[in-house]
Amino acid sequence: MYVHTGCAVGRGSFELARAFEYVIGLDFSVRFNRMGVALKEQGVAKYSIIEEGDILTEQEATLSQFNLDSIKDRVEFFQGDACNLDPRYGLLSSRNALYDRPLTRCLPARFVYSATPITIWCWPLI
Repeated sequence: MYVHTGCAVGRGSFELARAFEYVIGLDFSVRFNRMGVALKEQGVAKYSIIEEGDILTEQEATLSQFNLDSIKDRVEFFQGDACNLDPRYGLLSSRNALYDRPLTRCLPARFVYSATPITIWCWPLI
């Protein structure tokens, strides 16, 4: 199992599912999680880009355009706080969620993390 904290709208979580059997995408934003869930359940997520003032351009992202539709069942999305993680996870990463937070206050002592704030490794505690 791989936990992708700060997964935002989930694209990275789907990419990680190419290499891992099961990926949990975790983000504090419910709105971001909805996009990942829409991609998983419908294969498409629609969004708008502000061009100028009130002018919007409608866009969509699909799993098929990135060749990810075959692995969508290996990804789940949850709303959660990266500073309140379940320590049972075997492997997790964070590119955004912990960048601005002091790691020593966010993670239990049993988590071992790399020198950069990009990847955090922990031992399974089962």
